[in-house]
Amino acid sequence: NRSLYLLLSGHVEISRKSSHGWSGSISIAGPGSVTGEENVLEEKPSSFTAEAVLGDTTALEFSGADIAALLTEYPAMNANIISHLNQQINKLTKLLVLN
Repeated sequence: NRSLYLLLSGHVEISRKSSHGWSGSISIAGPGSVTGEENVLEEKPSSFTAEAVLGDTTALEFSGADIAALLTEYPAMNANIISHLNQQINKLTKLLVLN
């Protein structure tokens, strides 16, 4: 699924299955969070799963084509996306590397 999701309400657990079959929770995302950014512009399936927790969740879905068109029409958005991805990389690095 090449889509980006903007959570409007509720919470989702972001998880991933390892090559050995165990599932690990990455984070809990809430209103205002964006998920799906890791694959939205690529032709590959997501390695992450998002599942509603603690009740109902409402989200807006943007296809990869929609995002690509927005980035072409509004190039200034690229800086915001790069900043968001950098924040995500930093969060994941902290999970993997003990300070």
